[in-house]
Amino acid sequence: MIEMDRSNLSRLEQGEIAYTQDTLEAVAEALSCEPADLVMRNPLDKSAVWSIHDQLAKAPAEKREQAAAIVEALLKTGTDG
Repeated sequence: MIEMDRSNLSRLEQGEIAYTQDTLEAVAEALSCEPADLVMRNPLDKSAVWSIHDQLAKAPAEKREQAAAIVEALLKTGTDG
């Protein structure tokens, strides 16, 4: 697996290193995330489900419980198409 330091990341961004599964895994390891996080998430989309999940993961337990109760209430009061 290629070591993903700043130099290699720059070379990857400039197209000097081919994108492979190995490079994806090296970047993910360098960023302390999963490879899927790098290809399935748009970090600019603040309303995306994973963004909401990430925010809730950082919240205190009582806030997560409140959010879950709100979502359950919304689903129960929804209308059928």
